[in-house]
Amino acid sequence: MSLRDRLRIYERPAPEARPTATEGPLHSMGGRRVETDPGPLWRFDFSYPVDGPRERALRSTLPAFLEIGGFKRLELEEMLFFDLETTGLSGGTGTYAFLVGIGYFREGAFRVEQYFLDEYEREASMLLHLSGLFRSAGALVAYNGRSFDLPLIKSRYRLNRVRGFPVEVPIVDLLYPGRRLFRGLYGSCTLKSMEEGVLGFTRDGDIPGWEIPDVFFAYQRHGETSRLPCVIEHNRADIHSMFLLVEAMGRIFHALHEKDYASLDPRLLSGLAHHLYATDPERFLDVTSLIHKELRTDRLLFKKYCTALKRAGRVADALGFWLSDPSIYSFEELAKHAEHREHDLDTALGHARAGLRLVRRGLFSENGEALPPGRASFHELRFDRRVERLEAKAARNSVAMRDRAGRSRP
Repeated sequence: MSLRDRLRIYERPAPEARPTATEGPLHSMGGRRVETDPGPLWRFDFSYPVDGPRERALRSTLPAFLEIGGFKRLELEEMLFFDLETTGLSGGTGTYAFLVGIGYFREGAFRVEQYFLDEYEREASMLLHLSGLFRSAGALVAYNGRSFDLPLIKSRYRLNRVRGFPVEVPIVDLLYPGRRLFRGLYGSCTLKSMEEGVLGFTRDGDIPGWEIPDVFFAYQRHGETSRLPCVIEHNRADIHSMFLLVEAMGRIFHALHEKDYASLDPRLLSGLAHHLYATDPERFLDVTSLIHKELRTDRLLFKKYCTALKRAGRVADALGFWLSDPSIYSFEELAKHAEHREHDLDTALGHARAGLRLVRRGLFSENGEALPPGRASFHELRFDRRVERLEAKAARNSVAMRDRAGRSRP
């Protein structure tokens, strides 16, 4: 066998060329080819009108949303909403952002621009064009953007050696206030669950997220465009839903800011209370006074409430609350108060033993609420240790008192 024949073993057939997609299909979807300084890009535009009363309401509630949500103060026009559709969900260096959607408010409308990567080699041009839009924003608004969208887009800039992305741009990640407000209601805090539970609508015919990378690969390999409109609509809907969530959460936080608690859904108060504990103790106490059931059964909320009362100097209110609530949580607090503030070990032991008796009966309170078996064993161990420690402390004090009495005799 000649050397030429041997080398043919390693030859591979040339890959089948991808059919070149004409501009027609992308244009028929509503896209248009735009000339930018970095190079030509495909862009899709959409506009959602916002009437005057709705705009005024949004502007009036936005400051409360930003302040209570823990974000920097912004004007509505400074907020740039963005969302990515990518070639994978892992976010590694091989993951491309093939569709970048941005949204912003201008002149009575929420406008969405989407930039589609029709050719891999145009990624640097797209990123360079987008950098100007990112730099002009006061903050980026995303949903789960801190964990996925922002790290991925930053990595694409670095890999393409494109400068201009504002690395320190503030981000308003709606996932976090969404969790604070609605996790107790819906459990899952995905954008889909927020749409269904908070905004009150369900998308019809929406493409599942796990299918989206395959749509792009089918386009790149075979020029297939039949499913591409579904991806574009999915991305556009994500961005518009974020805008609607800012409106919805703005109304909630505005009512909280104005102490208009009656207008709030009672189911939201527990989540709001947890959020307010670290940021606004006064409103925290206002809200917790309205949620008696959750306050008694949520141990973390109970402890926060007691701590907030003590920090506010309202020890008498705390005592009154514990004495009116015959639960194991209150017996624990009463035992600590008697031991450390009143230095009354006998009373502290009485409260600790009362709590231990309840736990051993499988009860949460004297009102008859049952403790789940797993929680009962946890609390029994804690009360056992408290009783043992108090008994040992009382015995030491008794010996010390006898010694002092003996030394004082003539």
